[in-house]
Amino acid sequence: MKVLAIACVAILVLSKTCFAQQNIAAKNDEQLLGQQLADSDDSVRQSAIEAIREIAADHPEGLASPLRRTWLKAMAKAGFNDDIVQMTRKAILLSPGSQLALEAMFRARIYALIALGRKDDALADARRYYNVCALDESGRAVDLLVAAMKAKFGDDAEAKIDEFRMRQIAAADAMEEPPMTQPTTAPSGGTVQADFAAGSDVVDQMILSIPVNDGAYMTEAAKWKANRRQPLGYGNLLLMAGHADEAYTYYTSLLEAARTDKELAAALERQSASMRAQDGNLARAQGRLRRLAGEAH
Repeated sequence: MKVLAIACVAILVLSKTCFAQQNIAAKNDEQLLGQQLADSDDSVRQSAIEAIREIAADHPEGLASPLRRTWLKAMAKAGFNDDIVQMTRKAILLSPGSQLALEAMFRARIYALIALGRKDDALADARRYYNVCALDESGRAVDLLVAAMKAKFGDDAEAKIDEFRMRQIAAADAMEEPPMTQPTTAPSGGTVQADFAAGSDVVDQMILSIPVNDGAYMTEAAKWKANRRQPLGYGNLLLMAGHADEAYTYYTSLLEAARTDKELAAALERQSASMRAQDGNLARAQGRLRRLAGEAH
């Protein structure tokens, strides 16, 4: 029996060693492909992107990490914008519970869409990023929205876009929790184009009226709803689909069910992100967090 137990332990140790060696080999391949993407020889760059395309096709579930760590910046510099758009979409839908991966994918994706002239898609994804990113990424989310708006509407809308940015900054500095008076969905028939054309002063509605197609995100959300290992993924998919009210309800349930400080903090942050997505600004979410922080003291 003792010999058998030792043999079993040996097999376990050996399997862990082999797995670690595979991880080291994979990371070495990741670094090598990153270097090849930056090579001055076009044929070397092409060979590298073809290898990455094979990985994306055969093992899409493992795509997010090497993209975030190594490949996205090199792909952008090499001009592989179509590949960035296709691969980041796969990674986003397969890794909705990984906040760092989501944010890196969206940032690269939005700039790639702008470079490709796909202005409406860039604007829609900028709204998705605004909805789903961490609260402390809100400033960068506004920058991406501004970049997408400038690409879409051009210099003629510069004053309106600057006003939009200033309103967002003012909302982020809110010291009190204002009542939620604006609707949580886009106004009937409202579009960003109409807001710019009419010179609408309701700048928060500019975010809420950016159309997002929820199809693929809601399809994935249905698969993630029962995922207990990464419970935040389901709510993030709802946010990316533009279903902020549903996300708020879901994260509220996670907040009520939280058993540890870590779970409590994560659910509260995501619930606050849902409030930001509902309102199109940070004022209510930020004011509420400051009130809660004050009550804790």
